[in-house]
Amino acid sequence: MRESDWSIVLAVESEWKGPGEVESDFLKLLSIKAPRKMMLFGTKDQTAAIVKSLESLMSKYPYHIAGEEYLLIDVMNRGAARHSFTVPNDGLLKSVKFSETSTLNWPWTAATTAASS
Repeated sequence: MRESDWSIVLAVESEWKGPGEVESDFLKLLSIKAPRKMMLFGTKDQTAAIVKSLESLMSKYPYHIAGEEYLLIDVMNRGAARHSFTVPNDGLLKSVKFSETSTLNWPWTAATTAASS
């Protein structure tokens, strides 16, 4: 929280159960007014389905604020898949499409692979 104006700078939710629980927790992020929102979850390689589901939820939400940034991070054994989206306008959105950013590999993944070669 920024003390000067009592605003939330970053809202974070996490869910380590199934896709339905991820969606339920993501709904909380939609309602929080913060310029940056992050959802951490673990889906065991169901990233694409979860991202599509969250895009659908976002397209139905009527109170977006232009400039809000969303970051989805699917934490897996091999690393973390990351997707981002910036809200283009206030209110209901015509479409929502997260962009996949580079996968974040865990630091020890490369070291383990190199050691076993």
